[in-house]
Amino acid sequence: MDLLFDSHVKTKLIGDLNPLHSIEVNILQETGVFVSKHLRFDFARAYQGNSISHVLVTVADVTAQVKLARELNESREQNESQLEILTSLLHAHPILLKEFIENSYATYNRLNNILRAPASNSLKLSEKAISLLKEIHNFKGEAAALQLNYFENVAHKMEDSIVVLRQKSHLDTNDFLPLSIQLESLITYTQQVEHLAIKLNQVGGGFLLNIKEKTSKNITGNRLTDGWDNLSEFVQHLAQRQGKRINLVISGLSEIPLDPGYQQQLREICIQLLRNAVEHGIESPYDREMSEKNIQGRIDLRLAKISETEMELMVMDDGCGLKYDEIRAKALASGRWSEKEIDSWGNKQLLALFFNEGLSAAELSLDAGRVVGMSTVMSHVIAHRGKINVSSRRGRYSRFVVTMPLVLALD
Repeated sequence: MDLLFDSHVKTKLIGDLNPLHSIEVNILQETGVFVSKHLRFDFARAYQGNSISHVLVTVADVTAQVKLARELNESREQNESQLEILTSLLHAHPILLKEFIENSYATYNRLNNILRAPASNSLKLSEKAISLLKEIHNFKGEAAALQLNYFENVAHKMEDSIVVLRQKSHLDTNDFLPLSIQLESLITYTQQVEHLAIKLNQVGGGFLLNIKEKTSKNITGNRLTDGWDNLSEFVQHLAQRQGKRINLVISGLSEIPLDPGYQQQLREICIQLLRNAVEHGIESPYDREMSEKNIQGRIDLRLAKISETEMELMVMDDGCGLKYDEIRAKALASGRWSEKEIDSWGNKQLLALFFNEGLSAAELSLDAGRVVGMSTVMSHVIAHRGKINVSSRRGRYSRFVVTMPLVLALD
């Protein structure tokens, strides 16, 4: 109001500064119901001589314009979303995309059950957060492997939300409400992907195998390679984001006809170990050059049958090796162990922290990543009574060897 009556302020500037272009008001009707309207207020000065004597106010109902603008914006966002989905569908392998959608709904059910499970105290809520983090991290790895960026980004945001929760001194059930909203958004997006995939299948003569009709039990032939084809792309995708140059050498993955469900678990192990190698193992081109290494790092991924009942998966990188001094420092900073206790630990005890799902991601990660992925690896290994061997040399290499029982596909 002061500006309106200030003759030194130009009229055009008043119009530019006007904050009342669209004000939402709730108007009470005779029936007792409130109706929402959007009003626009415009102001004009009235002069007597050279002085501003009055300000005239014009009020217009712009509800229809606001509604139309919102509809256009929603339509634009929906079109952009549909285009993003279409691009993802055309890029992804049809069978792997089908499996991803099926696995996603299973993951959402598990996440929903975890969120709905009662928790009587802060400790139980903290355990709930860890369980959620494991599920979301696995989901993010699968999405990243298929380069489904939207899924990966939403999962990453959910991970960030959980990391923030775990840093709170006291948790209550309301702290998990934002995760429920994010999960609902993820489910809606997945339904859009599924719907569009089915449409593409109808018009494209089999672009995507029918999600409702075909199961993994009757996928044969090329199915042996379908589950592994995208691991190279996954590594290159991660390397590009990290500004690194990496050569992935794969052998043996397609030579053992594994049970589809078992192969999926082995894929999860591969994804976590490869992610760890790219993000924490292989150095940047500059650091490698300073260490007199080839600026292109190398990761070897090998699967081999070592007996009639066992197989061996190896992931080895020629990176910086495990930094035990930094692991020790992070463990000390966590406050969970005394300095005297940590000083007495050998490398094997420090290494065990990689597989400890109860340790905060922020406490161990060197770049705000998640160590929960390594706990997933250990969970799969323990569930199948396998074993994992880790060896490393500072500045030279890290090697993870996972021994698992053979679970072959049925003929």
